[in-house]
Formats: sequence, C-alpha cells, structure tokens
Amino acid sequence: MERLWNNNYRKAWCANFMIYFSFMILTPLLPLYLSEEFGANKDQIGMVLSGYALTALLIRDTS
Repeated sequence: MERLWNNNYRKAWCANFMIYFSFMILTPLLPLYLSEEFGANKDQIGMVLSGYALTALLIRDTS
C-alpha cells in the first residue's frame, strides 16, 4: 500500500498552502499599502479590494 504523505502529496500541499496564504496575507495588507503609499481613501480601497476578489474568483472559476 502506498503511503499518503509521499513526495507528490507534500509538493501539492505546499503549493496550495502558499497560494491560500498569499491571498490571506495580501487582503489585510493591501489597504494599508494603498492608504500609506498612494493616499487612497476608503472608497478607492474598497473598489480595489472588490476588484481583486472578483478577479481572483473569475480566474479560479475558469481554470
């Protein structure tokens, strides 16, 4: 019987973890970056975050 935690499983797990971690760390940090570096107000930050979330959903849906 083949082991569950083989090399291919660990690679797939690490890749998925990095994708989800990068999405979760970018979501709270992007508003801070936009407000400090670009002087964006709350409305602009909301538009950027909603566009980011919708684009991520569309890309994940088509692949």
